[in-house]
Amino acid sequence: MRRNAGHWIMAVGLALGLMASTPARVYADTVLDKLGDWVATAGKSDLDKEAVRAKRRTQREAARAERAARTQAKKTGRDLDKAGKKMKKATGLN
Repeated sequence: MRRNAGHWIMAVGLALGLMASTPARVYADTVLDKLGDWVATAGKSDLDKEAVRAKRRTQREAARAERAARTQAKKTGRDLDKAGKKMKKATGLN
C-alpha cells in the first residue's frame, strides 16, 4: 500500500500543476458572476444586456490581473529581500 502512495502524490501534484497553468479565462465566470450579470441585465434589451455583460466581464478580468500583479510584486519583493540577506551573510557585511 505504501508503494502506491508516491503515485497518488505524483497524480495530485500533476493535477494541481495543470490547474495552475490553465488560463484565467477558464475561471472567469463563476456562478456569482453570472447571477450578478443576470440581476444587472434584468429588463434590458438584448443589445444592452450584451454591453453590460461585456463591461462587467472586462472589469472582473482587470481586477483579477491587478490582484495577480500585486501578488507577484509582493513575492518578488520577498525573494529580493531573501537574496539580499543571503548576499550579506555570504560576504560578511552584516
